[in-house]
Amino acid sequence: MGTKRVGLARTQALIQNLKREITWGAGTKFNGIEIAPNGIATTLLGLNPTWNLNFGGPTIESTAVLLSTANLLTSPTTMFKLSQALETIADQTSLVTAAQAGQIFGVTSAVGSDVVIGTAGATPIPATLTVQRFTGDLASSVAYTQATSNLDSAGDQAMILFTDNVITASQTLKFIMHDDNEFLAGAWEIFVSDTAGTNNLEAEATTTNGHISFTLTASGADTTILAGSYIYFFAGNNTDVMHVKMCLRTSGGTIAVTNANS
Repeated sequence: MGTKRVGLARTQALIQNLKREITWGAGTKFNGIEIAPNGIATTLLGLNPTWNLNFGGPTIESTAVLLSTANLLTSPTTMFKLSQALETIADQTSLVTAAQAGQIFGVTSAVGSDVVIGTAGATPIPATLTVQRFTGDLASSVAYTQATSNLDSAGDQAMILFTDNVITASQTLKFIMHDDNEFLAGAWEIFVSDTAGTNNLEAEATTTNGHISFTLTASGADTTILAGSYIYFFAGNNTDVMHVKMCLRTSGGTIAVTNANS
């Protein structure tokens, strides 16, 4: 067979027209550095490999979680990247594994759970050291009440993870925490999409010490909470010092987050 020469311009055009996406498997390393440990792309995004060590801004991040989460110093970009890092485990078909939860929480953890969003009587706040994913869509407003505290010891932590859940226009999702899980105003960091479908984030209003509930309200359009969006809880004490970190990226519409003492 003969050979056929292809000019540089033609080669460049062929490459540019390729639709390509590279999915790096677990354990992929560049120069010995794992880019997505346990499927969580922290290193790839320039973050500390342990997910929960990235709060607190440049002067505090990567210190002990109790210190790094007890402030309002995390940048919107970091909150956004932390959401991106979770997209793979939000989209996977299996539950979040113990190893993946350990990559998030930095300690030995447990297998997570999936809950259909809006399920009556469901426990809204997962057990400590687990990740609970919401599946499905929310057609009408629902309020979850935490009858017993799952996070009642200092250092307890848990996560709610969204998976492209559609919230019908103007509907609400309310979480009423246990009385022992009152929020700490100085550790309440909430960022949401400022404009649907864009990467612009805005900070929601702070809470008040002693508040125990928060509500997610969809705008006047059906709103998709994008995969990887998260609500992270860390108990700064055995009672009433709950640190909350939240990043809700959306398309279609936007989400407003409010909080109250009941």
